[in-house]
Amino acid sequence: MITLIYSIILVDADSGILLLEKKLKIQKENNVPADALANFFGELNNMIDDIQKSMKKGQDLTQKTRVVASENSSITLHFQPNARILICAISDPDDDTEKITNNLKIVGKRFWLKHKTDLEIFRKENLRDIFNPFGVDIETITLGGKIGEKFPKLLIAEPALERIKMMGIINHNEYNVANMCDGKTSAFKIAKNLNISSDEAKKILNKLDELDVVKVP
Repeated sequence: MITLIYSIILVDADSGILLLEKKLKIQKENNVPADALANFFGELNNMIDDIQKSMKKGQDLTQKTRVVASENSSITLHFQPNARILICAISDPDDDTEKITNNLKIVGKRFWLKHKTDLEIFRKENLRDIFNPFGVDIETITLGGKIGEKFPKLLIAEPALERIKMMGIINHNEYNVANMCDGKTSAFKIAKNLNISSDEAKKILNKLDELDVVKVP
């Protein structure tokens, strides 16, 4: 099974120092896209700057979240105001970012409850090893990285799919996409297998969903 969240990363928003990175069972064929880490650090720095400016202005930061999507990955960053940390996820571009955001909020609350005292020690002595055991909590909360999975599923039989293609209701590309909707393959993987862009795959899946040919979670 492909793990759609590659990594969960916890960063101290005061200093920008990495507290913990939990890699979630990445397989060889499912490595983090080459541009994802570069994009992540750029967005992380921007988010920290925004947070520090907002703090100086006394603005409400309880719902501070940013989602940045690209062709190859999605980056979700959530600020936990009590702990003053950023909880970040790097995932496939077709993951359910709303589910991931809600999950990061749970991770942040759990971290604050378990490590509020440790955070004070870290900010005085820069001891990060005390946070390592929290990796187990991250894996449990995120279901091993599968929390954002979305697998489109074909709703009609193969002969019916052939008929609506013959009638011109769907074209050849749409037929091929529908044929790959087995309930086990993500839209991102479908796009890669058919050598089309993620955006094109999403548009086709939306059309197939409207036609009740495919169910998109």
